[in-house]
Amino acid sequence: MKAKLAIVLAVLSVILPLQPTFAADSKPQAVEQVKLAQSMQKISAQAQALQKQMQGMQSQLQELRNQEQTLQQENAQLRAQNKQLVSANVNLAQTQTTNAIAKANQPAQKPAIGRNQTTKQPGVKAATPKPRAQRQVPQTTIHSQQPPLQFAQANAQSGNISSAKAMPVSYSRHSTDTQRKSVHQPQKATGAPAAVHRGHGQGGGNDSHTHTTDATLVSTTAGTTPVETQEQNSQKLLHSVSVAGTYVYTSPYFGVRSQFNGSNLIVNTSSVNKDLNLLQMRQQVQAARKAAGIKQPTHPIIALSGEVEGQAIYNRTYAGDNDSDIDFTDGEIDLAALINPWITAFLTFSYDDTPLPAATAGSGRRINNSEVELDQGFFSIGNLDKLPMYFSMGQLYVPFGQYSSYMVSDELPKLLGRTKSRAVVLGYQQPGNAGVYSSLFAARGDTRTSTNEVINEWGANLGYVYDYKKWNANISASFLNNLADSDGMQDNGVDSNMQFSGFDRSSSTERINHYVPAVDVQSTLGYGPYSLLTEYVGATRHFDSRNLSFDNHGAQPQAFHIEGVYTFNILGRPASLAAGYDQSWQALGLNLPRRRYIGTLNYSFWRDTIASLEFRHDINYNSGTSANGNVRTSPSTPLSPAGHVNNVLTAQFDVYF
Repeated sequence: MKAKLAIVLAVLSVILPLQPTFAADSKPQAVEQVKLAQSMQKISAQAQALQKQMQGMQSQLQELRNQEQTLQQENAQLRAQNKQLVSANVNLAQTQTTNAIAKANQPAQKPAIGRNQTTKQPGVKAATPKPRAQRQVPQTTIHSQQPPLQFAQANAQSGNISSAKAMPVSYSRHSTDTQRKSVHQPQKATGAPAAVHRGHGQGGGNDSHTHTTDATLVSTTAGTTPVETQEQNSQKLLHSVSVAGTYVYTSPYFGVRSQFNGSNLIVNTSSVNKDLNLLQMRQQVQAARKAAGIKQPTHPIIALSGEVEGQAIYNRTYAGDNDSDIDFTDGEIDLAALINPWITAFLTFSYDDTPLPAATAGSGRRINNSEVELDQGFFSIGNLDKLPMYFSMGQLYVPFGQYSSYMVSDELPKLLGRTKSRAVVLGYQQPGNAGVYSSLFAARGDTRTSTNEVINEWGANLGYVYDYKKWNANISASFLNNLADSDGMQDNGVDSNMQFSGFDRSSSTERINHYVPAVDVQSTLGYGPYSLLTEYVGATRHFDSRNLSFDNHGAQPQAFHIEGVYTFNILGRPASLAAGYDQSWQALGLNLPRRRYIGTLNYSFWRDTIASLEFRHDINYNSGTSANGNVRTSPSTPLSPAGHVNNVLTAQFDVYF
């Protein structure tokens, strides 16, 4: 026991001295532990602070995400609104363009729209080409059943930019005659006038036309951003067309469809006052550009137009013969050049199927007469938006008469009075859609009273256009100092050296003893789909009996035409029905019938086409009457009626571009 106690005491004696050392060693450790604990507390506090910051940043990030979503939604709404605004701007531009065109197309002088082409009597030769009839297009406007042609939408992506056509002008097919050659129906070799006329060209005059379009000038171009303006889009489109220089398009003009029956194409505008018609067309172009925000181009613009025509006819002649024929009766190319805001140029090249004179080699084969010649060519100086006056010079139909008709055959006043010369014209067009128009012209005529070749042909034209709601009117009077210069006087279609064939047979037959003045008075009255057309042309004095006679006295030729027209739709396409009456006085020497009854149905089966069916009943001068005039060979053989009645049934089809 004592031993165990001694061992315990010994151990305690060893341990007790060591206690201070352990205490001394453990004190620094405790300090370190305190410091470590404090550091851990700081770190924990910092971690908590960081965690709070992270939570704050996450909250801010969520807010930013919410704001981003809100902005995206607002941006989507803005884009939708912008798209609606762009669409609204396009629609507004289209509406403005259409309204501007419609307004610009209400010319103060209402040009005749239509073309008239007289039928031919098969197998009979005519001496030289003559201008042909004018015929009007139905005023009913039918738009294309296809959606409007928007250049940007239809062509921008493919890179193909082209102009669109659409016609009826609502140019009405109101007597737009084109510039073909017209040939009076020659009489047979017996010398009796056939009094049947055939024509190839336009008639004259400025009939009323309403102009509506199927498409407007511009739309947003593919690839443009919403911030681009309509003008920038339009300029981009225009630049894509004209970047290579002068650009060419088909009429009526850039980006606008023609009317359904082609009546507002250049080929179907009146041949008389063609210069004024083109200047009015320029006004329409400028109005369309202004409405669409397109600036005036720096390059010239060339507009092309034309026509191809065929006929099938049956003719019970004055002599009692039954003739029939199928013929290609017309082909034409028109070129209008808009050089700058003040200069316009025009050329017409037309196919002429006039039979060759009997003495000409190859005259037995009629395809040998397929000639192409310049019918009209002139330039005009004028800008009707700046100045109501204009000046023209070249080969053109002088402003004498109007010659409006929906018929296939030429009306008698046109065959008597229409005159083509190399002339100068000074004209006036009152600004606005209605009002006064007038012109003066001068030329060197073909007939003369002496050997001197001087400027000896002149005349004037004065008219007024009225347009109010459904009513419209065009009334005019013209004067020509020498009727002998008219196309019908120069060549009456008789192919004979022994009979009067017109004054143009030689320099000697162009000599007359005195000039014979003439007047023309016409009116075109319209109410809705109904129209009444009247015209009178007459010499104011007698010819010398040695130059042109009727029953052995000096002739004083006159002609009158009246025509009623109703325009309507058949199966949604434009049509017109016209009935007319013509009469002439002392015009046997010009190969005209004494009276004419005529009816015509026109219909557009397809766009830019017109199919026509016409019946014509001509009554000749009484037997025992005679006529004579200047001839190349003496003694002459008087003309006398070849028969009493001539009936012609004509089916015609025209294609326009």
